[in-house]
Amino acid sequence: MDIRLTYRGRYVALASATAIVLGLALRAVLVLGFGLAAAAAAALDAAYLRLTCCGLAYLEPLEASAELQLGQEAEIYIMLRGRPKGRPVPEGMVRRVEELRPGALRASIIPGHAGRHVIDGLGFRKQSPLGLFVTEWREPVRPPILVSAVPRGVAMAAEIIRSGRAEGQAPAWLFEPREAFPLAMRGEEYAWSVQLPPGELPEVVDWRATARRGSIMVKAFYPESWLSRSLIVDATFTDLESADEVVALALSIAASGSAGGLRIYVYDGERVEELSGAVELARRLLALVGRLYPDALRALDRSPEPRPASLPESGLVVAVSQLLSPLPYMLPPGCVVLQPTRPWARAPSLEEAYMMRVRHDRAAAALRAAGCRVLGPEELRGLLPRPRP
Repeated sequence: MDIRLTYRGRYVALASATAIVLGLALRAVLVLGFGLAAAAAAALDAAYLRLTCCGLAYLEPLEASAELQLGQEAEIYIMLRGRPKGRPVPEGMVRRVEELRPGALRASIIPGHAGRHVIDGLGFRKQSPLGLFVTEWREPVRPPILVSAVPRGVAMAAEIIRSGRAEGQAPAWLFEPREAFPLAMRGEEYAWSVQLPPGELPEVVDWRATARRGSIMVKAFYPESWLSRSLIVDATFTDLESADEVVALALSIAASGSAGGLRIYVYDGERVEELSGAVELARRLLALVGRLYPDALRALDRSPEPRPASLPESGLVVAVSQLLSPLPYMLPPGCVVLQPTRPWARAPSLEEAYMMRVRHDRAAAALRAAGCRVLGPEELRGLLPRPRP
């Protein structure tokens, strides 16, 4: 057991020592008596804390395991086997601890990273009556609490594979060519006829409508982006957290109801593969995430052979990428690029973070120069799917 001084205790110890020294030097009885009295009070305060703390036997959880998605919060109820003589304090995954009644605690657990975690103890803190000393110790949890944190992207992919159907969401503007694809080329399918605006040259005159209306009418055509839509997922992941954000966003878009007829591609850093739908995309992404998170491979029973393909050169192209691979330089002009993560924040060194950010900004600038729309984490806030409660 480690007993240490608080800020108040340091001030009292300094004042007591100063008073004793001055009292002895000046032969001032009152000053010396004050110093000795303060020292005696501090000694009694420390002795009381040592005798009354650390009285728990052990902690017994009502649930020995918890499985949740990364970022999701779980509540575990713990019984105190013995009289508590301290206040529980949060530490690590245990973000909050509150005492519901004497002998019962409720702990809120939020894992910081994916994987399997073990909670084998809980910290306690007790302060002396005068507030001069404080001590902290750990009491064992028996049996230990096993926490399994699954990345939300992996959980989404596993659910899509297991159920054979997809549920997701995509923003209304993502597949709207008027906003998302301003450089859409004119298609070949006739849409309607409109009156020629003043000062503009006619492209394709609708002679029948012109004769009927008495003014020059021109034909309008559906843009190519209305007829062809593609989703490209850049699977060159730098870390598990970034992979989770990219996978969750890509699956949410591919599985949305507005993604009918969507052509889906995956770029793994070496080649481009065309996939048949959200279920096949979930399988492929799980296989790629398995390099960083081996448990993701458990959700795969049989994966189809990948089909090599080339990137689409026209139509509405939506890509999900970290902008840290050659993929951004292969995308067609006028595409929409979604970048949901900040991988440089998790770089092992400042130099690597700087180089990563430079590569990212260079790719983003090249895309914008080609007429592409690049949306980062701030613009995509609220679009990423949240863990289910």
